Amino acid sequence: MPSDDFLIDFEEDSAAVIDAGDEPTFVGLAEAVQLLVQTEQNWTIHVANEAGMSGVVGTRPGRVCYARAGTSKGEEAFCQLMAWSGGRIERQTTATQPDEIETDLPKLLMEAYW
Repeated sequence: MPSDDFLIDFEEDSAAVIDAGDEPTFVGLAEAVQLLVQTEQNWTIHVANEAGMSGVVGTRPGRVCYARAGTSKGEEAFCQLMAWSGGRIERQTTATQPDEIETDLPKLLMEAYW
Protein backbone atom coordinates (compact mmCIF):
# COMPACT_ATOMS: atom_id res chain seq x y z
CA MET A 1 0.00 0.00 0.00
CA PRO A 2 1.45 3.42 -0.94
CA SER A 3 2.25 5.93 1.76
CA ASP A 4 0.19 9.10 2.19
CA ASP A 5 3.47 11.04 2.12
CA PHE A 6 5.65 11.65 -0.91
CA LEU A 7 8.48 13.89 -1.99
CA ILE A 8 8.75 15.90 -5.17
CA ASP A 9 11.92 17.58 -6.40
CA PHE A 10 11.10 20.45 -8.73
CA GLU A 11 13.25 22.59 -10.99
CA GLU A 12 11.97 25.43 -13.14
CA ASP A 13 8.57 24.28 -14.44
CA SER A 14 8.89 20.53 -13.89
CA ALA A 15 9.26 18.15 -11.00
CA ALA A 16 9.90 14.46 -10.51
CA VAL A 17 7.75 12.52 -8.06
CA ILE A 18 10.37 10.54 -6.14
CA ASP A 19 8.39 7.48 -5.03
CA ALA A 20 5.92 7.14 -7.89
CA GLY A 21 6.96 3.58 -8.74
CA ASP A 22 9.27 2.39 -11.49
CA GLU A 23 9.03 5.50 -13.68
CA PRO A 24 9.12 9.02 -12.21
CA THR A 25 6.18 11.26 -13.04
CA PHE A 26 7.05 14.84 -13.98
CA VAL A 27 4.87 17.71 -12.79
CA GLY A 28 5.41 21.34 -11.86
CA LEU A 29 4.78 22.86 -8.44
CA ALA A 30 1.50 24.41 -9.58
CA GLU A 31 0.39 21.08 -11.04
CA ALA A 32 1.20 19.27 -7.80
CA VAL A 33 -0.98 21.71 -5.85
CA GLN A 34 -3.78 21.32 -8.41
CA LEU A 35 -3.65 17.54 -8.15
CA LEU A 36 -3.85 17.58 -4.35
CA VAL A 37 -6.74 20.06 -4.30
CA GLN A 38 -8.74 17.58 -6.40
CA THR A 39 -8.54 14.86 -3.76
CA GLU A 40 -11.05 14.29 -0.97
CA GLN A 41 -8.50 14.93 1.79
CA ASN A 42 -6.93 17.85 3.61
CA TRP A 43 -3.22 18.22 2.83
CA THR A 44 -0.29 20.17 4.16
CA ILE A 45 2.33 20.73 1.48
CA HIS A 46 5.76 21.63 2.86
CA VAL A 47 7.94 23.37 0.27
CA ALA A 48 11.67 24.13 0.54
CA ASN A 49 13.72 25.81 -2.17
CA GLU A 50 17.38 25.49 -3.04
CA ALA A 51 18.19 28.76 -1.22
CA GLY A 52 17.07 27.25 2.09
CA MET A 53 13.73 29.05 2.28
CA SER A 54 10.62 27.11 3.24
CA GLY A 55 6.87 27.48 3.10
CA VAL A 56 3.60 25.66 3.58
CA VAL A 57 0.38 25.36 1.58
CA GLY A 58 -2.74 23.94 3.21
CA THR A 59 -5.51 22.47 1.08
CA ARG A 60 -9.04 21.22 1.51
CA PRO A 61 -11.03 19.36 -1.11
CA GLY A 62 -11.44 21.74 -4.02
CA ARG A 63 -9.34 24.66 -2.78
CA VAL A 64 -6.23 26.13 -1.22
CA CYS A 65 -7.07 27.53 2.21
CA TYR A 66 -3.71 28.44 3.79
CA ALA A 67 -0.18 29.49 2.82
CA ARG A 68 3.00 30.62 4.56
CA ALA A 69 6.33 31.70 3.08
CA GLY A 70 8.78 33.44 5.38
CA THR A 71 6.83 36.23 7.08
CA SER A 72 4.16 36.31 4.36
CA LYS A 73 0.84 34.52 4.64
CA GLY A 74 -2.29 33.92 2.60
CA GLU A 75 -2.38 34.81 -1.08
CA GLU A 76 0.90 36.75 -0.92
CA ALA A 77 2.71 33.67 0.43
CA PHE A 78 1.09 31.40 -2.17
CA CYS A 79 2.32 33.67 -4.98
CA GLN A 80 5.83 33.71 -3.52
CA LEU A 81 5.93 29.90 -3.38
CA MET A 82 4.75 29.62 -6.98
CA ALA A 83 7.63 31.90 -8.06
CA TRP A 84 10.33 29.57 -6.72
CA SER A 85 12.38 27.98 -9.47
CA GLY A 86 13.52 24.85 -7.67
CA GLY A 87 13.24 22.89 -4.47
CA ARG A 88 11.39 20.05 -2.79
CA ILE A 89 7.77 19.35 -1.84
CA GLU A 90 6.62 17.02 0.90
CA ARG A 91 2.92 16.22 1.16
CA GLN A 92 1.19 15.02 4.32
CA THR A 93 -2.40 14.38 5.27
CA THR A 94 -3.41 16.86 7.92
CA ALA A 95 -6.12 18.24 10.11
CA THR A 96 -8.00 21.23 8.78
CA GLN A 97 -5.91 24.35 8.22
CA PRO A 98 -7.31 27.80 9.05
CA ASP A 99 -9.26 29.58 6.32
CA GLU A 100 -7.19 32.55 5.21
CA ILE A 101 -7.48 32.20 1.43
CA GLU A 102 -10.94 32.51 -0.12
CA THR A 103 -9.82 32.97 -3.74
CA ASP A 104 -10.36 29.93 -5.95
CA LEU A 105 -7.30 28.09 -7.28
CA PRO A 106 -7.53 29.16 -10.96
CA LYS A 107 -7.58 32.83 -9.92
CA LEU A 108 -4.73 32.27 -7.42
CA LEU A 109 -2.61 30.70 -10.15
CA MET A 110 -3.38 33.54 -12.56
CA GLU A 111 -2.31 36.06 -9.90
CA ALA A 112 0.86 34.11 -9.19
CA TYR A 113 1.95 33.82 -12.82
CA TRP A 114 0.58 37.03 -14.32
